[in-house]
Parts: sequence; C-alpha cells; structure tokens
Amino acid sequence: MTDAALAGIWEQVALMRRHRVAHRDLRLANVFLGDDGQSWIIDFGFSELAASDLLLNTDVAELLASSTTTVGVERAVTVAESVVGREALVAALPRLQPGMLSGATRTAMKASPELLPALRARVERVGAHQSA
Repeated sequence: MTDAALAGIWEQVALMRRHRVAHRDLRLANVFLGDDGQSWIIDFGFSELAASDLLLNTDVAELLASSTTTVGVERAVTVAESVVGREALVAALPRLQPGMLSGATRTAMKASPELLPALRARVERVGAHQSA
C-alpha cells in the first residue's frame, strides 16, 4: 500500500464526507486497488445518505484503524491528516475504541495489541497540535 494509494482512499472519504455519505463498513477489505494504482471504495450495502456526524466520524475511525494494521500508525495518521484534515481525525477519536470498531478490524488489531493505543495517542497529538 503506497502513500499515494492510501491518499486516494482518503480523497474518496473526503468527498463522501462533503456529501454526507457514510459507508458504515469502511475498512481496507472494502477498498479495491486497480492495476493502475487507483483506489475504489466498494460494498455500499450498509451506506447511509444524509449521514450524521457520528456515522461520518465512525467511518474515519474505522478506516484509520484498518489502515493502521497494514501501514502502521504514523503513515496511517499522516496520510489521513493530509487529506481529510485534523478536525476529522480529532472528531473520530472517541470512536477509536474496540467496541466501536468492526469485528474484522478488532481481529486484525489483536495481532498487535499496541496498535490501537498507539493510534489513539497519535490522534490525540494531532488534536493537541490543532489546539496550539
């Protein structure tokens, strides 16, 4: 997963947020990477239009957590912040808890139990930088 491919996913998330579309299962398993490097979000079976902030923030939390299992905390947060911005990451922070994430993401994170606390800490630093 290149940073460009990850940024492409986040660009789609930013577009969805602007149009208030929540995917509601936004993990890497629902992203298709084409041979040309283009990323496509797939499987909108649970999506919701005119979505609440809570659902939009849950999408950000889910994709952050899911991508962290593949690219690590620093890359996941840095790329996400560069595309959707600090405010979106900070708003997703309360959703970065095991009970708020999909079963598939929780299972993936069990292999490295330090990932979720490290992800939360990194997003908290993003928020602290936002406040400064």
